[in-house]
Amino acid sequence: MGQIIVGSWLLTDSSADLAITNAGGIRTVLPAGKIDVGTLVSMMPFDNSIIALDLNGHTIRRAIENGDRPIVVGLHRVGSDWVLTKCDEPLHDGKIYRILMNSFMYAGGDGYDIITDADPDCFDTGINYRQPFQDWLKSRASSVDNPFLLHP
Repeated sequence: MGQIIVGSWLLTDSSADLAITNAGGIRTVLPAGKIDVGTLVSMMPFDNSIIALDLNGHTIRRAIENGDRPIVVGLHRVGSDWVLTKCDEPLHDGKIYRILMNSFMYAGGDGYDIITDADPDCFDTGINYRQPFQDWLKSRASSVDNPFLLHP
């Protein structure tokens, strides 16, 4: 579920290379049955916004390897290397990448304190971190006759 939620963030910014959230920002699973705003607020109960920032590969690597329970979309492991999904290239320490993350992490929460110093000029999108997922769910056009299924 975390991968779907964080993946929906990438739909809000086509320039982003990857998105990261902390697992603690997603408090429950998506229940069976009717899904409404209250369901989403109980799943993702914080007023975090999505922050867009530019980080070098070295800082990204340190953040995801040292932070608490990251959920990362747009980057995956191949052996001991991190590889960018959209271009299938290894993460380069000196290269700058566009990242989306929640405002709690950007402020140093859950051990991500290296982020703010690495890009103090980030851009707060003003988008609540649950909104892209809510929009993605709506786009599925589920109903009683056409239920949303995570695993068909």
